[in-house]
Amino acid sequence: MAKGRILAIDSDQPSRDLYQKVLPREGYYLRLAETVEDGIQALGEEPFDLVLAGLSTSDPRGISLIEAIRRQNDQQEILLILPENAAALGLHALKRGVPERLPRPFDGEALLLSINRLLYRQSVNREHARLLDENIQFLSQLGCYQRCLEFLKVRDPERLAALILDTLMELLKAEGGTLWLGRGEDEPGGWRPFCRRGLAAAGAEVRLPGSRLPALRAANGPLFAEEGRVLCAPVVVDSELAAVLRIDAPVGRPDFKPQDALLMKTVADYAAAALHPVLTERQLEQSLLRASHGHAYNMTFFRDHAAKEIYKAKRYGRHLSLVLLRIENYPELSSRFLGRDVDQAIVRLLEGAAEVLRDSDIIAQAAADSYLILLPETDYWGALVTQKRIRQALRGRLMLSDLKKSLSLKVLMRAAACPADGLALDELVATAEGRLDEVRRSLMGEGKLQQQPFWEGVTSLLGAPSAYRLGDKGEFT
Repeated sequence: MAKGRILAIDSDQPSRDLYQKVLPREGYYLRLAETVEDGIQALGEEPFDLVLAGLSTSDPRGISLIEAIRRQNDQQEILLILPENAAALGLHALKRGVPERLPRPFDGEALLLSINRLLYRQSVNREHARLLDENIQFLSQLGCYQRCLEFLKVRDPERLAALILDTLMELLKAEGGTLWLGRGEDEPGGWRPFCRRGLAAAGAEVRLPGSRLPALRAANGPLFAEEGRVLCAPVVVDSELAAVLRIDAPVGRPDFKPQDALLMKTVADYAAAALHPVLTERQLEQSLLRASHGHAYNMTFFRDHAAKEIYKAKRYGRHLSLVLLRIENYPELSSRFLGRDVDQAIVRLLEGAAEVLRDSDIIAQAAADSYLILLPETDYWGALVTQKRIRQALRGRLMLSDLKKSLSLKVLMRAAACPADGLALDELVATAEGRLDEVRRSLMGEGKLQQQPFWEGVTSLLGAPSAYRLGDKGEFT
C-alpha cells in the first residue's frame, strides 16, 4: 500500500524527472501532469493526499493554478514549488491559504522532508477530526442514554408511549411521531396507533399495514422510508415485535441522516426495556380484573377507574359519558338455550362493541344482562354516535340458534353524561336506567311499531282518520 498519493503539476522537465526518481522509490503513488489542464483532469479522476504545484514567473501573482485546484477541491493539501527570488509569489499564495512552499532549486532530500512534514500534519489533522467526531458522537449517545433513563421511571403505558415519542422528536429534531403496539396476532387491517404526537395526526397513516411487519421483524435497526423523510424502528422484546416507532417531518432539513438512525436504535432499545414490564403489569391487571367474559372488567375495577375519570372531568372541565347496555331478553335466552351457547353469543356481542371502542374506553359487567361502558373525553352527542356505531357493528352477531330454535338478542342502550346528568357513577347509572325505562314504555320499546307495516305504524302514532273532525271554521277538533 502506498504511503501517500501525490499529484505533481509542473511544467519544468527536470523537476518532473526528480519527482519520478525519488517519490516512487520511497513508496509514494505518483501521477505527473505537465499542464494545469492535465492536473485538473487528474484531480477529477482520482483523489490525492498532496498536490505539488510548480509555479512559474510567467504568472506573477501565482494564483491561477491555486484557484484551479481550490475550485476542484477546496480542502486539497498543496505544496508550492517556487522559482528563485519569488517572495511576492509566495505572499500571494499565502493569502490564499497555501503556506507551504519549496524554493527551486531543491534536491530529493529537501523534497522528501517537505512532503513528509505536510503528510504528517495532514494525518494529525485527520486523527484530530476523527477523535472530535467520536467525542461528539459519544456525548450525543450519553445525552440520549440519560434521557432514556426516564423511561424506566414511568409505569403507565400511555404516559410512557408519549414520553418515548417526545424524546425521539426532541433528539432527532422532528415534528411528528407515532407508536404502534402489537396486540397478539396481526390485525386484518393493520396495527392501530397507540400514541401519536406532533404533526402525525395531520399526515401519518392511521394503521400500520400488515405488509410492513415482516420487514420490521427482520430489521436490525431503524429503516428509512419516503426518501429518508421517515424513520421506522422495531421495538423487540423476547425476539418478538412488541411495538413500532415512526418519526417523520425533520425540522430544517430534507431528510434524516445515519446518525439519526443510530440515536433512534438506542431509544428503541430503551423503549423495549421500559415497555416490557409496563405492558406485562397491565396485562396481569387486566386478567385479574376481568369479568367472566374476557372483554369486560369487573365492577370493582370499573368503579375505581370511573371515580378517577369523573374527578378529572370535574377538576378540568372535561366531558365524560356512560352508556348502559342491557340484554332485555336475557331470561328467555337462559331458559331456552344452554349456558355455553348464551355465553358465546354475549362474547360475540362484546367483541363487536370492542371493535368500536377506543383504547381509553372501558366496558364492565354490572350484571348478567347489563354492561356499563365508560367513555372519557366524550359528551352526550358523542355517546349517541358511539351507540350508533355499536349497533352497526352488532349487525349479524345477535342471533342465537341451535338445531331446533333460534332467538335474537334484544339489546337496548342509553347514555348519561357528566356533569349534566350527575357527578357520581350511581347518578349516571340511575339516569341511564331512567332513559331505558322510557324506551320500554314507548311504542318502539314495546315492539308494536317494529311488528306493524308502515301505515299501521303511522296510525298507531297519529290515530285513525275517523278520530279527527273538521270544525265549523275549518280547524281540526
